[in-house]
Amino acid sequence: QVIYKWNHSRQIMIDVLTDKYTHLSQTGWPLTDQAIQRDVNNLLGAGFEEFCR
Repeated sequence: QVIYKWNHSRQIMIDVLTDKYTHLSQTGWPLTDQAIQRDVNNLLGAGFEEFCR
């Protein structure tokens, strides 16, 4: 069940992040692969623990 939940959650995160980055791009916000990678690492890595504090 954990794998199912991860796959489901992962798809939701992909959809939400794609939507948000698309909107940012349309407003002229400069997006780079590095910025997206940083954000994903912050969401799923140690940055998440910092966010929760």
